[in-house]
Amino acid sequence: VKAELFKEVEKNPKMFLDTLNDPNMKVRALLSEALEKQIIKKRGHTFYNGEDPIGSSTDEVIEYLSDIKYQQVKLSIIDRVKKARK
Repeated sequence: VKAELFKEVEKNPKMFLDTLNDPNMKVRALLSEALEKQIIKKRGHTFYNGEDPIGSSTDEVIEYLSDIKYQQVKLSIIDRVKKARK
């Protein structure tokens, strides 16, 4: 795994650094795992938390989950992701 990662870094160091320096990296990772575990679902171009639409692009969902008004939703998603890991 490390060797593959190193190859990718050598191929595109700017992308690697951009990813590392992304202030939304944690929220982006949460979204990715929530999608993988089908906690957040995408139908067409819209992302859903249950039946509630939360954005029509990755950036919109990240903005939604980063908004202080929706921290309870984010905490609920984090909790469901943790439970799905077990």
